[in-house]
Amino acid sequence: MERFFSKAQIGGIDIRKVSKNFEEPRISVEIGDASKPRFLNRIFREYQPSVIVDDASHFWSHQIIGFETLFLQLPPHGIYIVEDIQTSFLRNEEGNSYADHSESFWSYISRLQAALACGQNHGPELTAKEAEIVSEIDTILLSRETVAIIKREAPREVESEIASKKRRQARRAKAKELAAQ
Repeated sequence: MERFFSKAQIGGIDIRKVSKNFEEPRISVEIGDASKPRFLNRIFREYQPSVIVDDASHFWSHQIIGFETLFLQLPPHGIYIVEDIQTSFLRNEEGNSYADHSESFWSYISRLQAALACGQNHGPELTAKEAEIVSEIDTILLSRETVAIIKREAPREVESEIASKKRRQARRAKAKELAAQ
């Protein structure tokens, strides 16, 4: 990390106390559970990072929780990087101990990317939180085993997009109801 960010103040999170041994003048290590939003929010407030690298447990739920908790807090043009996304490609029955959630991080980020690509108009169903996140995404970059999500300068108009989507869903439901009569 130091090699790529030679002048940065680096704050790390680990659940193991032995990781404090890696601290140096520019590197701090906080001990805690990165799957706990309250802990992540406290650390974010303290460090206010512009780049986040998630190379933590690789559990699907932890990757999603970390991203949903921290991405919206990044400053404009902030970067959220998730490493080791290859853990998303094995199911639990295939011996993947990281498959602790119904949706892998890869599937999750793929849905957000599809919504981004179509302007949230004809893409996958999203929760209100996911729609808000997509409104803040500028770019999603993919590299071997890594995805980087770059935050926009300013969010797109989410409320009107959500309202528009709800109107389309209501029209579809009404059309089905009329067709059934």
